[in-house]
Amino acid sequence: MTRPLVAHYDHTGFVTRDIEASVAFWTEALGLDATNTVERGSPWVAEMTGVLGARLRIAHLTGPGIHLEFICFVIPDGGTTPREPTALATGHVCLKVPDPAVAQARMLELGGHQAGRIATITEGAIAGRRGVYLRDPGGVLVELLEDPLLAGSQAD
Repeated sequence: MTRPLVAHYDHTGFVTRDIEASVAFWTEALGLDATNTVERGSPWVAEMTGVLGARLRIAHLTGPGIHLEFICFVIPDGGTTPREPTALATGHVCLKVPDPAVAQARMLELGGHQAGRIATITEGAIAGRRGVYLRDPGGVLVELLEDPLLAGSQAD
């Protein structure tokens, strides 16, 4: 058996146009903890990302088993075009919640956008659970998935 090349999971990152809005949304709507926003603009940034002349504004958000990174590219030509939601390599964050309707309402109240409707999964290993897709204010797809084991932990 060969040794795996991956040592461990570190984080999931998303590009955003407004880092302050992204941080506010994810901390207020879902209770994640945020680090200070930092800026990086040394030559390694362009070398590592392949975006010439770019500077980055970066924030890390953490929670139970979660580490998200939001990056705002500050690019001399004014920016990049975001990917279409159905484009290959578009991703989403799935978060287990006690009640998708409660989390959905909070996200919508704080600037999230509806992408789908709450549905009951009817097949597979998690049949019977409810889930929904939303977008944060910056367009990141978020799946809220009901976890019956969390039912007694919903904050009032």
